[in-house]
Amino acid sequence: MVRGSPLNALLVQPPFKEYHLIDLNGDKVDLLESRVGTRNDVYFYKGDCNHVLLEDVFPLVRFQDYRRDSESGVDEVVGALYKFPNP
Repeated sequence: MVRGSPLNALLVQPPFKEYHLIDLNGDKVDLLESRVGTRNDVYFYKGDCNHVLLEDVFPLVRFQDYRRDSESGVDEVVGALYKFPNP
């Protein structure tokens, strides 16, 4: 098996707090979900990422939920990994 971007993202250290994996192709999402297994920090979506991000993911990220350090400016950050299909 060749490990793709979503599976590689799950190996990043330090890890992200959550992973939101989106694909138009439901079969690909099902396959990815079977390879990832049960994890409380991974969410799978079948649909257009342009809609899923705006309607389901971005509303979960609220400015007031992240601490700020007066010296450095930020204690917690929001990271994002985007993968676009090859034409």
